[in-house]
Amino acid sequence: MLDALTKVAPNYSEAELKSITVPVLILDGANDEFITPDQPRTMAALIPGSTLLIMPGTGHFAMTARPGLINPIVLEYLAGKAPATPLAGTPTS
Repeated sequence: MLDALTKVAPNYSEAELKSITVPVLILDGANDEFITPDQPRTMAALIPGSTLLIMPGTGHFAMTARPGLINPIVLEYLAGKAPATPLAGTPTS
């Protein structure tokens, strides 16, 4: 499955990432099974004004595995607020 995804997944160049001019929220799970930690950090460094948030206690599929964690983060961001991750041990399901 992962091989199939990498064949169709976008691979943006550094120049393309640097040219993004809209707000971007980059989310990654601290326990991501597919993405290495350097990838979201590199994206955040290249996209001007982007926001990077590493979510504790979740992996690549946080939207389905931990909606109680990801939904408030996305809603805060869309409302123009700086999103914050919950403290470790905060129940989010």
